[in-house]
Parts: sequence; structure tokens; C-alpha cells
Amino acid sequence: MITRSLAAIAAALATAVLATPVAADIISDWNTAVAPPPPELKEVTVDPKAVVLAKKVDAGSVGLPKTAFDLQPGTYKYKAMIEAGGQQIPLSVSTTIAEEGGGWTATDVIETPNGAMTQITSLDKGTLSTRKVGL
Repeated sequence: MITRSLAAIAAALATAVLATPVAADIISDWNTAVAPPPPELKEVTVDPKAVVLAKKVDAGSVGLPKTAFDLQPGTYKYKAMIEAGGQQIPLSVSTTIAEEGGGWTATDVIETPNGAMTQITSLDKGTLSTRKVGL
């Protein structure tokens, strides 16, 4: 008896869910959508004598954030593809990270059908800020 009641309830729910009309997509409902009313603005009173301006901070005195973890030496290789104007340009990219002079050196080599491009970047070890870039 309970099983039949549960089956009847499940059938009724399935019918209700399946019979509920669903819009095709948001674009088809775009012209009929109703925006909610704007929120009510409340009056604010400010005592100018009680307002304290924030102190200006010299950006140079703040410094750079510390990294969560350091780079790992190694070579990382991957393939890439530039696609534009119906043309595809295959690329081979290689990045080598090495520890040098108390910092990191990242050497990027990008090989294209027209030749290779190399960029060498020296980075600070604690912040990864750029010390020097060379092409």
C-alpha cells in the first residue's frame, strides 16, 4: 500500500516536472525579461570634521610581496599554435629555469617556421621581480 502511494507521488512529480514549460534559451526570452526595481537610496549625513583622510603611502617603501614558493630549476617544453586569418603557425616553446648569481635565469626559446627567438630574463629570487631582460 505504501509502495503504491510512493509510486503515485513519484509519477505525479515526474509529470509536473516534465510538463513545466522551459524557455529555449536566454536570448529568446531577452525582450520579455523584467528587471527588478532599483534599490531605494537612503539619505546620508556626514560630519566633515569627523572625516579623516588616509595617509599617503610612498609606493617605493612598500616593496614587493614574497612568493608563496620558489621556482624549480628545470626545462619545460610544449607545443603551441597561433591561428589567425585562416592560417596556422606551429610553435615549439622551451623554458629553462636555472639558479644563477643568487637569483633565477629564465631562458625562453620559441621556434617558429621563420626562425627562433630567444629571451633571457634575470629574476630576483625572493620576489621574482625582473632584474634584466635580453633578446
